[in-house]
Amino acid sequence: MKIKRIAIKEIQPDFFFHFTTPRDLSDLIASLDQGGLMTPLPVLPAASGYRLIGGFSRLAAASHLQWTHLHCRLLETERPVSEHLVHIVKSHMLSRPLNPVEQARLVAMTDLLVAEAALRRLLLADLALPQHGPRLEAYRRLAGWPQPVLDYLSRTDISIKHAAVFDLLAPDEQIFMAQWADDNGVRPVELGRIITLCREISRRESAPVVTVFQAAVAASSFIENRQQHVAAVKKTLTQRRFPALSAQRDAMLADERRLQMPRSVTLAWDRTLERPGVTLEVDLDSKQALLDLQKWLGDAPQISRLNRMIER
Repeated sequence: MKIKRIAIKEIQPDFFFHFTTPRDLSDLIASLDQGGLMTPLPVLPAASGYRLIGGFSRLAAASHLQWTHLHCRLLETERPVSEHLVHIVKSHMLSRPLNPVEQARLVAMTDLLVAEAALRRLLLADLALPQHGPRLEAYRRLAGWPQPVLDYLSRTDISIKHAAVFDLLAPDEQIFMAQWADDNGVRPVELGRIITLCREISRRESAPVVTVFQAAVAASSFIENRQQHVAAVKKTLTQRRFPALSAQRDAMLADERRLQMPRSVTLAWDRTLERPGVTLEVDLDSKQALLDLQKWLGDAPQISRLNRMIER
């Protein structure tokens, strides 16, 4: 292994090998500033300067610190670049697990290693991925999604299963929904439920998915609080998807507000209306509490409202 001090201006990143996703460089910059570069950057001699095939974040951090030179490890040009890539991937995985976006990018790279079947098998085995099958296809599709979608997914803790909800969308729909979710702190699992609602409405009304979603976002655009805005979008979509159910829920809420229950009684019911009926919890701690309960149970209008809630 040969180590050489090289001017940063001579190092040209080969972004074909840039499989890692963007991250905050502040910690890395502080680490380099205090302790220097502990691991040399892997480079290959090129016709002009050197090709960087790993350590892109370290190069960016060093440039931020306005360093002029870096220690680099000169890779053997006699070996296939893919063999060097396998070693780089292994070193990355020792520091942290790769997220699905990074795995997807590597899967896309392995498709170019057809002539190097042994290396391809080794790389997929290191990623704990099968050599063939639906799961591998899911990663291939993920690798082809628009960059804003990949940036959003890379900033969240996801599985390939959760990310697959974007398979159901066109590229423009993917970008719009990913950017909205990113701006409002919506995680992929929650966004998946929203996308499912939009698709159900789209099928029923023969309207584009993105049009359905944009209408719900526009209806809640006046709400500045992000959490409340997201809740309002979901409520708008739910009411549009299940209008009869929404009306039934509103009627239940109206009856509940009119119930003048004594303090000893607590009422609960399933807001999703998936479980029928209501639950009454009674806490009698005095004779007066018992009298209040008897009086309430004898109030015909109150019991009528309660009965309507049960029948719904």
